[in-house]
Amino acid sequence: MEAVIAWKPVVNDWEMASARLRCFLPSKYLNEAGWSCEMFNERNAAHYDLVVFQKVYDEGSIKLARDLTKKGVKTVFDLCDNHFYNPNSDPWIDERAERLRRIIDSVNAVTVSTPELKKLIPEKDPVVIDDAIDWPQKSFMLNLYARLKKNRKGRTQNMLRIVWYGNAGSENPRFGLIDLPRILPSLEKLNARLPLTFTIISNSWEAAEKYVRDVPFRVKYHDWKRSTFSYLWHLSEGSKYIMSKYNKERVVRQWSSFFEKLLG
Repeated sequence: MEAVIAWKPVVNDWEMASARLRCFLPSKYLNEAGWSCEMFNERNAAHYDLVVFQKVYDEGSIKLARDLTKKGVKTVFDLCDNHFYNPNSDPWIDERAERLRRIIDSVNAVTVSTPELKKLIPEKDPVVIDDAIDWPQKSFMLNLYARLKKNRKGRTQNMLRIVWYGNAGSENPRFGLIDLPRILPSLEKLNARLPLTFTIISNSWEAAEKYVRDVPFRVKYHDWKRSTFSYLWHLSEGSKYIMSKYNKERVVRQWSSFFEKLLG
């Protein structure tokens, strides 16, 4: 009898990047590869062999993880952001980190998205598994763009296209667009040698504009949308490389290997 794997995302929303890239898409790809995966449903809890808690660690989820582990269900906590980071010693972040530690202590294993996150949880020896990626959606607009690009190649072949993609973030804790000033000087030097276009795909032009208003190169901004992201992301120079290295087959291999070892 095949193992049944349930995924419990931080929010049940495809628009949330962490849920989509580390829950909905991996589950979809694994189902296509022959695994039996579904979103967690409490009514089906007795039938699950393994449950992945994707960055969800409220009190109810902590209790659920403990109960499932005690019943012999394999439990996994997946983390893709540093929720321990608290440079200003804010009490609410300390409280969040305390809950995070409790669910980590409650599960059988931990997965993380990067080697740097792995270093933060040495007691669990986390397994690094890449994010799934948003594959390009074939559409009339994408095909039209490809034809127009081919026709304009002579005018644009000497222009470097760079895309910054991510959450607008915040000032406390510090992450997201606030880090743009760290890379802009390098982009200015590069632009002096090779003209570039810098495209920002995020969720706040207001947050981005104050950092790029005076840069000497062309800047474009697009609000992130599932319907247009693949089209915009493929404007970057590195998109083909990323697609070749971080494709869904790689994600399936990583999760499959991890599940096989955990389930025995």
